[in-house]
Amino acid sequence: MIIQNPTYNFLPNVKQILFLTFITLLIFLFGNRDGMSQNIAGNNPVNARIAFYNVENLFDVYDDSLARDEEFTPEGPRHWNNNKFYKKINNTYKVIMALGESGPPVIVGLCEIENRFVLEKLVYDTPLKNFNYRIIQFESPDRRGIDVALLYRANLFEPLFSEAVPVLFPFDTASRTRDILHVKGVLLNTDTVHIFVNHWPSRYGGYLPTVPKRNYAAQVLKAKTDSIL
Repeated sequence: MIIQNPTYNFLPNVKQILFLTFITLLIFLFGNRDGMSQNIAGNNPVNARIAFYNVENLFDVYDDSLARDEEFTPEGPRHWNNNKFYKKINNTYKVIMALGESGPPVIVGLCEIENRFVLEKLVYDTPLKNFNYRIIQFESPDRRGIDVALLYRANLFEPLFSEAVPVLFPFDTASRTRDILHVKGVLLNTDTVHIFVNHWPSRYGGYLPTVPKRNYAAQVLKAKTDSIL
């Protein structure tokens, strides 16, 4: 099994951990040694491209009374309207297409998406609809209402389990951040993978004051991955 992305290539039969852009996408690969040997011996290696993309504020135009999303409404400072929203949807789908080779990636981790509605517009109302993408997403307690998500091509990846892993700060119980998305599944009908999509607390408010929150998010992630290993 060879997993490819724009930066990393993986050798077969080796358990791998992949870190992309400050632990935004973490993958454990457990190889099927016999199946992979047959593929390699037959000069037909299996390839899967896995990507991560921070879409940077993919909001709909509606005001959510439970989130601080007023900035992305027609009345807000960005004057966010349907024209701007669908332009961003169109640009986002083009980036995802460009991440692939003969087709878009098998798996795409996303962050800074507002809800399932924007994901459905991205997957079902653009040419991505031709590639059998499905969505895994949970609503998180982030105060701005932004979440992480996973898109996968259903004919190439079979999810077996998914969960939202909460990041709750014991030293700041009033603070809210994005959950970590954990998905376990079978890739290319060959290997079981564990994928963790992360979007840790930002440096908004200053680098040093926010370090403890990012460190704590790392501890939550480590505890979860250690439980698998």
